[in-house]
Amino acid sequence: MRSRTRRVAFALLLTASVAALPGCAIKLDGNFAKIFKKVYQLAAAIYGLSLGQCTPVFTDIGDAIDVTFEWAPEPPPAPGSKPTRNYYLAFEGTGQRNNAFVRPDYTLQGAFDVQFSTGQMDPERPLPPASMGAFWAGELDLVDSDPLQFVAAGFQHVESPLGTQVFVATEAGTQGSLFLPGATRVDARLTSDGKGSLSVWARPAFAPTFLEVDTIAIDLGVQYQLGLGVVGLGDGEQVGFDDAQVLANGPTGAAEGSAQQASDRAWAAALHIADAHRLIDGSAPDQAPNQAEAAQHLHDAEALIDQVAAYADQPGETDKSKKQLLGLVLTNAKLARGLLHKAADQLEHGKPVQKVRKTLTKALGDVSDAMSALEVLANISH
Repeated sequence: MRSRTRRVAFALLLTASVAALPGCAIKLDGNFAKIFKKVYQLAAAIYGLSLGQCTPVFTDIGDAIDVTFEWAPEPPPAPGSKPTRNYYLAFEGTGQRNNAFVRPDYTLQGAFDVQFSTGQMDPERPLPPASMGAFWAGELDLVDSDPLQFVAAGFQHVESPLGTQVFVATEAGTQGSLFLPGATRVDARLTSDGKGSLSVWARPAFAPTFLEVDTIAIDLGVQYQLGLGVVGLGDGEQVGFDDAQVLANGPTGAAEGSAQQASDRAWAAALHIADAHRLIDGSAPDQAPNQAEAAQHLHDAEALIDQVAAYADQPGETDKSKKQLLGLVLTNAKLARGLLHKAADQLEHGKPVQKVRKTLTKALGDVSDAMSALEVLANISH
């Protein structure tokens, strides 16, 4: 599981619409002329938001692979009806078999619970076959480990009998495995109980119950970074990732009133915004199902952004650099809050889903800009 000089690192991501953009390692929609950074990179990749200009967030992309955001009808439309669009992250082969891996800068610690869907999102695009040695995975890398220690949930497409082979791998090799007959798309879940056990679960996509693949022992008090990737993807083949959720995560231990605490709250707000988008993704252009739940996520995000703004409102700060950074945080927090209020109002009044998506995208951009300034402030504080 190596790509050139370093170990494979994968990450939980998904979705957005497609258009080539110069200077990016990914193809993105050009509707928004903002440079979105850390928070947006994770949330957009995971939850399916349209990007504008970007910084390169993907690493170790093989020469014969495109990493793009695409959509497929879900469910397939009835004859003569308009398709509903489900956006997802696609790894696409364009030549000789190669590898591609991505890892946003997001950590998991303590008791955590992460879920995502993966496999064949578009029935017209074949998966890479296990017979060619291909596989894809979601991986947790132990922060600062050298040599790298990791836990990966891996997947292989078996053609006969048809199904998906799910396996757990660590730096010590393959651990447990589970075959899901007939499945070409699966849901996966990685959970830590915070007491030294990490479990990997899987099920055929949309099935009611997760099945345990394996549980392994991990050290207490450690942090993991998460990522996604594919190995051995061939020409015309595609692997998709969709509907990722951070259902739980342990505290980072940030001090009360610190820049790190404000940064943690900005992350939490971004994930609430992303959850709101996930709830309307795949819906018809003029319909917004799950409105109440999506609105609650926006309300929770607003409350967190208010706390970020309260931290940044420090008129007595005398250090010029810190004062400028705090001003950036406060300005972007206020912009984000206004957009979240607008998105909630759009949902309440039945505005087209596409309009809500665009508003959420802009809000995430502002949260991301606040997050970038908070990261610098946290480093200064150390």
